[in-house]
Formats: sequence, structure tokens, C-alpha cells
Amino acid sequence: MSDLHVDFLGKRLAGPVVGASGTFGFGPEYADIEDLRLLGGISGKGLTLHGQPGNSGERLYETPSGLMNSIGLQNPGVQHFIDHELPAMRQCGTTVWANLGGHTIEENVQGVEMLCASGVDFIELNACDGGCVGGVATVENPYIARVRLQALRRYLPVSENRIPPYGDASFVPDGFLYDSLIQYRPASTLDADMERALEKMSRIEEIYATLPELDCGFCGAPTCRAFAEDVVRGECRPEECIVRMRERVQRMQQEERERS
Repeated sequence: MSDLHVDFLGKRLAGPVVGASGTFGFGPEYADIEDLRLLGGISGKGLTLHGQPGNSGERLYETPSGLMNSIGLQNPGVQHFIDHELPAMRQCGTTVWANLGGHTIEENVQGVEMLCASGVDFIELNACDGGCVGGVATVENPYIARVRLQALRRYLPVSENRIPPYGDASFVPDGFLYDSLIQYRPASTLDADMERALEKMSRIEEIYATLPELDCGFCGAPTCRAFAEDVVRGECRPEECIVRMRERVQRMQQEERERS
């Protein structure tokens, strides 16, 4: 029999397959179906520091080509996971992976500290806790993106969901292939100096607290938090927020009326 063990980041895994976060519960739910000791690990359902109830309304939508979901990262929170789900995951006989997302840098840091102290084997950071529409990686106005996705879901023929030629499952477009190794490149480094970077993070939070949190996109940034970061980076001024600009114009008009 082939040896499928894998050495990964100092840990010896039973195999290369890990139960993916969001598809495998916290692991024990599948103990009666499969021998979990054969897995390289189990990545539990995505967590946030304080937990959240998830989205309201319809969460699942069946389509001719699959299933769409809008769960909203419903989860019990890090401390509840440590107290209740983690002990059961440890009994599964494989490595424990915790998937963590956060709304702020501070939440992520605190969550990582708590999970490290709990003794999980791996922490998988969820870079886009708000989903592809509205998360930190959004490069388009989230309202426009939502409308476009809804239109695609409603009108796009199932046949157009596949890459041609339809009969060749091994076909890969040339644009999907790389002729060299992908090089790591930091996407959003605030400063090479860690102390200054932390100061800028705090400044971002201060500016964000003064913004309307509408994420309207009129300033050119996808979200108010992204706009606050642009201000700290020196790429724009706080006065360029369209809501604050309107408030300033209204104050000027009021002062003009009072003078007259």
C-alpha cells in the first residue's frame, strides 16, 4: 500500500486531503461515514472573534448547474469553538485546522492569539470574510456587483457556464497557464516598518469611525474602510468623501443664510 503521509509546516499529516472549511462541519458529523484518521486534517467551519448569526432571508438557491449560497459566515465565535467544538475535533484522530475571519485587523490578531493558545494545529485565515461581494478584495462598488451577479443568475444560459470546447474536459485556456513560478508579492503593505504600519492601522480605524459606513463607492473606493486606508496612504483627502462633502456644503449654505 502506498504511503500517503505528508510533512507540512513541521506536522506529519496522514494524507494530502483535508476536509475543507465550510464543507465538513467541525468533523465529528462525518465520523460515522468515514474513518477521519485517514484525512490529513479537518478545517472547521469559518469563525469570527465574536460570532455572528449570518444572513437573513433565503440562504440557498438551486440552479440548473449547481447550488448558490449566501450563508453570511454564521458561526458561534472563537471562544465557543474552543470550549465546545475543539474538544470533539481533537477526538477525530487527525490534525485540527481553525478557519478564522475578522472585520478588523484587531479582531484577527485577537482571534489568532486565542486559537494559538488553544493548541490547534493550523490556522487558516479567511481573507474575505464578507464574501466576494463586499469583502476586502472587492474592486468594484458592492451594490453594482450584487446587481450584476443577480442578473447573471437570472439570465445566463447554463451552456455559457462552461469553458469551450465543451466535450474536452482536459482543455485549459492558454491564459490560465503560467510558464514560471508565481512570485509572492505583498498586496497591501502599509509600511516596511512594523511599528509605523501599526500606527497607520490605528489611524485607519480613527478615520473610518468618522465616515458614514455607507460603502456607496462615489469616492472611487469600494468601501469606506478602503477609503480610510487611501487617506492614510496619502492617495486622497478625507474631504473627498461625498457624504462629508455634502454636509460641508450644507453647513456653508446655513452659515450664508444666517449672515443674510
